[in-house]
Amino acid sequence: MSTKFKNKKRGRFLVLPSFQIKFMAYILAFSAFGMVVLYGSNAFYFDRLVTEGQDMGLAADHIYFQFIEQQRSLLNSVFISVSAIVFGGLFIAGVYLSHRIAGPVYRIQCYLQEFYEKGEPGSSIKFREGDFFPEIAELVNALLRHSKGENGKSD
Repeated sequence: MSTKFKNKKRGRFLVLPSFQIKFMAYILAFSAFGMVVLYGSNAFYFDRLVTEGQDMGLAADHIYFQFIEQQRSLLNSVFISVSAIVFGGLFIAGVYLSHRIAGPVYRIQCYLQEFYEKGEPGSSIKFREGDFFPEIAELVNALLRHSKGENGKSD
């Protein structure tokens, strides 16, 4: 196996950083967009309630406006707390899912690099327990066994 792949540490946080960072960025960007839309809807709703009170001719120091501002403040606090929890959860889920997707790709990459350097397949490729796409390992192994069989027949 090449030194490029031998020197990689086992159990790393990011197996294929370019893929995993993009994957997590997309997840977080979509969730941020959703949260901005929800926050905007919340702000619109409370602005609408204030406008309703003004249209009814209530005084600026009326208890109705104080109540609306208390509710707005409470909902903003809840929204910020929930947003932080959701972002944290999505980050952890993004790392986990991207790791389970990138792991097989990384193993295939290492295996094919070794195959390229040696000119012959080594032992069969194996994925970790829980990695996504376990059937790909079987297909790569079958393909390389078939390739090895054809190379052996042509000699």
